[in-house]
Amino acid sequence: MLHGVLLAGAIVFWLPVLVPRKGFPEPARGVYLFLAAPSLDLAAVYLVIAGHEAGGLAMIVGMMPLCLAAVGVAWRWIVREEQEAAS
Repeated sequence: MLHGVLLAGAIVFWLPVLVPRKGFPEPARGVYLFLAAPSLDLAAVYLVIAGHEAGGLAMIVGMMPLCLAAVGVAWRWIVREEQEAAS
């Protein structure tokens, strides 16, 4: 049951980023991801403070794709803006 809930939460989290919508433009997706990273890091910091160093560090390393996705979304937005300005 727990795994199903975690999977559903992950799908709900990534859906606005992976499925482009008119109401959620690229700048908003980038900000969404950049704001999510520190809030998720707080849970990892708590694990480290609570004595679960390995779990906290694994959580921080596991969240690196989130930062990479944020950079990717921001880069795609920059490239699109440049192309629109050039034409």
